[in-house]
Amino acid sequence: MNRYESEAGLLGAVMRDQKQLENVKDLVKPSFFGWHPHGWAWKAILKLEDQKMGIDVITVGDELDRMGKLSEFQTYDTKSPDRVGLGHLRTNGKPRNAVSYAANVVDYAAKKTMTDVFSQGSYWAENGRHAADIKTDVTQLLDDVPTFSTKTLQHTDSIADAVTMASNRTDRASRGEIEYIKTGFKDLDDLFGGGLEAPDFAIIAGRPGSGKTGFLTTIAGNVARARKRPALFSLEMSNQQVAMRLIAAESGISYSKQKSGKLTESEWADYHEGAKKVKAYDIELNDLGGITLSQMRQELRRMGKVDIILVDYLQLMRAEQKHGTREQQVGEISRGLKQIAKEFNTPLIAGAQVSRGVDGRKDKRLILSDLRESGSLEQDSDIVMLINQLDKANPFIIDLAIAKHRNGAVGIVDLIFVPHLTKFENATKRKVIFQ
Repeated sequence: MNRYESEAGLLGAVMRDQKQLENVKDLVKPSFFGWHPHGWAWKAILKLEDQKMGIDVITVGDELDRMGKLSEFQTYDTKSPDRVGLGHLRTNGKPRNAVSYAANVVDYAAKKTMTDVFSQGSYWAENGRHAADIKTDVTQLLDDVPTFSTKTLQHTDSIADAVTMASNRTDRASRGEIEYIKTGFKDLDDLFGGGLEAPDFAIIAGRPGSGKTGFLTTIAGNVARARKRPALFSLEMSNQQVAMRLIAAESGISYSKQKSGKLTESEWADYHEGAKKVKAYDIELNDLGGITLSQMRQELRRMGKVDIILVDYLQLMRAEQKHGTREQQVGEISRGLKQIAKEFNTPLIAGAQVSRGVDGRKDKRLILSDLRESGSLEQDSDIVMLINQLDKANPFIIDLAIAKHRNGAVGIVDLIFVPHLTKFENATKRKVIFQ
């Protein structure tokens, strides 16, 4: 939709349904319109609204006439009277799209302003001004560039609208049109109702050395193998180390063997085949230690669209604010990760440490309260998964407890942990569902 169409759409939508003005009146100024008659019409609409008058093509025409600007609308059709020209506007916009039209109007105005600012900066640079002065002035001018996001305005619906959206979603699910992000663990995906869905915020928690990193890297590989695009933020390991783990899982050549380089001829063949497959994965890796929420947002914008975000692990992130207790800082990070999942419309799984209090208990099964700095983590998350190794005779059987599931069942899923390859696999035993 071009600039002219967006402006005409907004004016038409508001003249057809005055209630739409409430959502956009404080965000769109007459100067934002590229075609001057549109700007005059918007000024007339705002004046009528300020006077508590009705807004339609007749009252707007009357106000434009009082302003001496009605004749401008002959441009629509030079053979038509002024009011007929204005009346064409009313056929352009759908009221339900008013916010989208407004966003486009502001966006076009912002881009025009930025073009002017950059042209001015270029002129200054070519005419001898110091770079530092140009930067200061350009930055100040850019601060005045209008911006408008539809996100805030599109979170209010009537119950009728919400039911319609819910019904449409169920219909799409029945036709197999909902695109879940599958973890690759069949029983877990079944328990989730088909897989993870944006904006699920999930926690995978366990003791040190219990396999949290292996769980996340396994999911990264499974998602990439399904031709999806995961982003893995590794705060403990370098990107190279993550790649070596992914190669181990794909090739069967352990991390330690890769590190030593002591491979047989057949192992080299397996290694190269595995490395070739991993190299073809569309995985975004980031190994910035102590990453903050704002840095993560910046990196995600640079990465472009991703299908799932994986964070290893939450307590290693750095809070933006240094003050407060560690529990308060973790709460800030937890809320921030939940918001990131919503902002980028993608599921997010974050690893988390558990407290050492479980070591002093007779029953070693993890529970929600074992989450270190658990209050906010338990509250903010949609899903909490707890890694338990309870079978002493077979420590490779993992009892994965889904202790919290905001939108579904909780239960237990058995997985197999392959320690020398640091990966998880499906087990044959089925899940146990708790009500």
